[in-house]
Amino acid sequence: MIRYKDQQRPADHDEALRILRRLEQRRPRDIERAKDLFSTFVDPAINYMPNPTSAQVNAVNCSFTEWCFYDFVLEPDPSGTPFAGTTVLEDAAAEDPSLKQLADTQFFSSFWVIEQDREHGLSLLREQSTCQDFIVHDPMIAGRELWATGTLNARLSFADGIWQTCGRCISHDQHVTDPLPQRIGEFTPLRNDRARFILLTRELQGIDGRYLESMNAENIFPQTA
Repeated sequence: MIRYKDQQRPADHDEALRILRRLEQRRPRDIERAKDLFSTFVDPAINYMPNPTSAQVNAVNCSFTEWCFYDFVLEPDPSGTPFAGTTVLEDAAAEDPSLKQLADTQFFSSFWVIEQDREHGLSLLREQSTCQDFIVHDPMIAGRELWATGTLNARLSFADGIWQTCGRCISHDQHVTDPLPQRIGEFTPLRNDRARFILLTRELQGIDGRYLESMNAENIFPQTA
């Protein structure tokens, strides 16, 4: 792991909202562009509902906040590479160095839950594309017995000396698949795959999403996270 000059820390959902509000005051066109991109790409089903529930509305709002804060590119890479460039979090970390490790290590992906330690709030998660293992602190994940099988979708970051969840959008697919063997080696950064989150969001919340009918907004976006 990289050594940082300043003390590093995570950022919760409320801080992400504050940073986005400040950004909207400084760069309103960027936030409008983010809203347009999200609405066009995801095409949320609630836009077509006469009376969406508050949980459904909160789910979409939480998804937009997480995507905009962690994945939305403020300044696209000159090379034109999709999803490459400076994100809102990276822009914030340039002003507040205590967020640098969060910006460097955060990523969203799918995991097998290998072990759960409810007493200590820890879970051993295996990332499905690289088969890297992560010991993650999140009492909710560790305490849900039904999540011991299937696929867990979550955003992780390394801060305070341990991997932990960041963002509020955690979902679980009950379809059981056998975990592949662990790959031993150095941590491979996964933060550059910025399309993963919004692609899954479209499948969960989009009008044509494959999982729209089976999504439970109250469970996928826990209010206590």
